[in-house]
Amino acid sequence: MRLDYIPDINNFGDCVVRLYDFGKSEALQFKDAISVTLLAKQQPLDLNQLAYIQADNCVVVLELGTEDLGMVTQDDHHFTCTLTLESYQKMVNLITPFCDKDGTSHQMLYDVDSLTDFLFSPAGTSMITDAET
Repeated sequence: MRLDYIPDINNFGDCVVRLYDFGKSEALQFKDAISVTLLAKQQPLDLNQLAYIQADNCVVVLELGTEDLGMVTQDDHHFTCTLTLESYQKMVNLITPFCDKDGTSHQMLYDVDSLTDFLFSPAGTSMITDAET
């Protein structure tokens, strides 16, 4: 599983933090990490500390908050994803289909009005493909 940040994917200045290049085994590990660390223990989850994630150009920490802020950064390298407990529970539900079979679909992991989305994509593809080339 790889993790990266892609700036300016469209004319509106939107950006994406992307988890990609994974199969159902890694999807299950990621879902379990969220379930145990964020939901059960209610502690922050540093994605860069997970052995199965290779970070290319960013550091991402998922944390609980009292409101949904999504991905926030000051330097386009260190990101904090702040969501409520309910939103992380929804995220687990969104990840679950990827744990059942390998595929090429993709899913945004939250619905927050922010400049940076969080993309979950086994093949790494979605509407951002054109922005990369």
